[in-house]
Amino acid sequence: MLVVGGSLTLRRKTLLVIGLVLVCLIAIVYFFSNEILLGGFAEVESERAAANVLRARDAVTNDLDTMAAQTRDWSFWDDTYQFIDDENAGYIERNLEPDETFVNQQVNFMLFINAAGELVYSRTFDVAEGVFVPPSEEVLSLTTDYPLLLEHADPNDSKTGIIMMAAGPALVASQPIVTSEGEGPIRGSLVLGRYIHQDQVDAFSDLTHLAVSIMPYEGEELPEDYGRAKDNLSGAGDVFVQPLDKEAIAGYTRLDDINGQPALVLKIEQPRQIYGQGLTSMRYFIYALIGVGLASILAIILLLERMVLSRMARLSGEVTEIAERGDHKARVHVSGNDELSRFGEVMNRMLAALEQSQEDLRAYNDELDAKVRQRTRELRDRVATLRTLSEIDREVNAAMHVEPLLKVVCMRTAELLGAPVTLIALADGSTDRPAESCGLSAATISDRAIARHLEKVLEPRPHGNEGDAAVSESLDLDDPVSGDFYRQAGARSGIMVPLRIDGAVLGVIEALDDEPREWRDDEVQALELLAGQLTQALGRARLYEMELARRGELSVLFDLSRDLNESEQDPDVILAKVTRHAVENIKVTFAIAALIEGDEIVPRVGYPIRILDYDLVTHGRGKMSSLPFIRKVIEEDSPVIVHRDGGCLNRLEQVIVMPGDTASTCIVPLRSGDSKMGILILGESRSAQREPIDGEKLELARSMCDQTASALKRAELFQEIQEAYMQTVLALANAVNAKDSYTADHGQRMGDMAMALGEAMEMGRADLETLRYGAILHDVGKIGVPDSILLKPGSLDHEEWQRVKEHPAIGEQIVTPVRHLAGATKIVRHHHERFDGSGYPDGLAGENIPLGARILTVVDAYCAMTDERVYKSAVGHDEAIEELKAHSGTQFDPAIVDAFIRRFSRKTDAA
Repeated sequence: MLVVGGSLTLRRKTLLVIGLVLVCLIAIVYFFSNEILLGGFAEVESERAAANVLRARDAVTNDLDTMAAQTRDWSFWDDTYQFIDDENAGYIERNLEPDETFVNQQVNFMLFINAAGELVYSRTFDVAEGVFVPPSEEVLSLTTDYPLLLEHADPNDSKTGIIMMAAGPALVASQPIVTSEGEGPIRGSLVLGRYIHQDQVDAFSDLTHLAVSIMPYEGEELPEDYGRAKDNLSGAGDVFVQPLDKEAIAGYTRLDDINGQPALVLKIEQPRQIYGQGLTSMRYFIYALIGVGLASILAIILLLERMVLSRMARLSGEVTEIAERGDHKARVHVSGNDELSRFGEVMNRMLAALEQSQEDLRAYNDELDAKVRQRTRELRDRVATLRTLSEIDREVNAAMHVEPLLKVVCMRTAELLGAPVTLIALADGSTDRPAESCGLSAATISDRAIARHLEKVLEPRPHGNEGDAAVSESLDLDDPVSGDFYRQAGARSGIMVPLRIDGAVLGVIEALDDEPREWRDDEVQALELLAGQLTQALGRARLYEMELARRGELSVLFDLSRDLNESEQDPDVILAKVTRHAVENIKVTFAIAALIEGDEIVPRVGYPIRILDYDLVTHGRGKMSSLPFIRKVIEEDSPVIVHRDGGCLNRLEQVIVMPGDTASTCIVPLRSGDSKMGILILGESRSAQREPIDGEKLELARSMCDQTASALKRAELFQEIQEAYMQTVLALANAVNAKDSYTADHGQRMGDMAMALGEAMEMGRADLETLRYGAILHDVGKIGVPDSILLKPGSLDHEEWQRVKEHPAIGEQIVTPVRHLAGATKIVRHHHERFDGSGYPDGLAGENIPLGARILTVVDAYCAMTDERVYKSAVGHDEAIEELKAHSGTQFDPAIVDAFIRRFSRKTDAA
């Protein structure tokens, strides 16, 4: 048996496919039959239901027409015409009292209205019970609610329709009342009405032979099917049809009232006979289709089994047997001349090809095994190389400085390649010796051989070859440039790889062997990888060293800035600090700061790193007109480096900038904006090869000079401010003099005495200066006191004395805006405080009173007693001293009184 897919046989699959085709065909036929045939039956059924709806509606319309005819028989009658005019009782007795009139005509109410619209007579009859009933208010007001019933344009103008009433919907007809010949004038209107109760609906059903029902259009609880119908009936003439279930179908239409508004929904219901017949026909059709399909399947299976499946089973069995035995020399049986026979022939050719492939595969496997063993050995070597490169990479990344980095790479390269000699040369280094080497012996290789070889390997290479490794299996020992080096180093073969980054060659790394050697590709690649690692690490190391240098430079500049900010505003002090910082951090032999004074340049400060045989400052000065090179440096604001044999300096300039044995000098201008201040001279007695002044040192010197120029400018401004302060003090003192003539000498005298007393109490220079300002300005607040009080010869009253006591606070307000006099403001405010706390303006006591104010209190009291005033006479020196002693400890600080007595023991001392 032929098995396909491991679980289903070909026979079963064929049967399954045919069965699925038959099922799909039946489903498709059923679908289209259902859509087409049953759809047609349903459409015919719907059309029939719609026609029946129209029949039922016509029955209602015919009933309205009948009522209109009945109303016309009554209204076109001379008796009615006469009755509406005279309302005679005989008309009523003859025509309206008998109930046969209402029973025969099936009328529930009659209304007689005259031409004025007034109700003449009304009659209401319950047809179901056969009795007259009183007319309801709704019936009586019918013509009022529906004035259309009374609007007749001519005798033939009738009004009919449906009116929704509380008793139920009613069929209403209205005719004009005229003579029997139909002539007018119209004397009024006659209105007849019949309620549409269930018996009336049943009459419609009997008449049409249909199941008729009527529901109000605006009913509160309409059945679900009525609701759907209502939603689909937009006009009075519309018809809506819907199946209720498999057994019944219904049709609907809308009936409007006499005013044209929706009033009722009329429904007819009928059995679905046509649709049922269609379903029966469909079932018979499907049964027949299934029968024909099964017969077809059976016939197809039999044909396939005989012509295809049995042969496929035999072929499958033979192929399976060959596969199980593994006998690729066997072949399948071929019969016939069709696709299956050709398939058998193809299988035989495939078996033959497979047999040949097996033989080829055995030969290829043998060859592949040999290659795998060889490749395994190569990969093992490559893994070892990569492991070594990884270790080197870690060591390289750990080296943050250039020198140890080169040492590590040189040593590990020798280990990696087994090269007796390895060297690294850098393009920006010395060409006398390599930057690093392993295996080179200075005793066996001459400096000249090394230098010539390095010049060759570092010379620019042809464009496009910068990244190529130079591999030499046998070195040219007769090379005119590198031959001596190779012979002396014992090298016979080598690899040289450039160190390159962004197209620029930084140097080379070279590995040499003492025997001719065939360098493997992986060795060349390893050295190239190592060169790449070295290039990147070299860049990082250089950046790191540059960063360290930059940090050192910033630290130097920061220390200099802090030192200058903390120094006194004296140019010589500033220059002394700058020259010391320059020598210690730029590493030069000496530094000289020279300033422009008038038309001369004068060396002001010098600082040597050691004791020199010559003086740095007093050796020379000169006019700017005689110093053309120095003047040019200052004008162009650009530092320069000058060597003794440079020939750019004249004799005087050499004396100034190159004293003694100076080998080279760096001249840096001192400028602040457009202000030309001088130069900083950095001298070096060592040779330029041993200790060159490079770009980094030059940049540091320039930055230091910028800070120096700023400090000098601040010192200059400070001196100007000092002068302005003094002018302010003099102006304030003059203002006080203008108000009180005695205070001119008094202030100066107090200042001298206070300074002398402060020196005796060992006050510092700044405190003495503050004390002098305080003494001179202590009474400046009297500017705010009126002259009438200040110069009053007699005693002051309480109010005047309070005004005088305000002068310390006024003086403080005047002095406070002058920042330089900040210390003096406390002296001015508190010079009238008393040691026991009874003074003014703040009542301070003891050492809470500033020392300067306590000193000034004693001095002021002494001067007040010994000076002539307009309101008192002066006392003598001894009497004043006794008074000070008397108030020591209450008004005055005892220690200051003692110091005053010691300092001014005689009158001449206080004069």
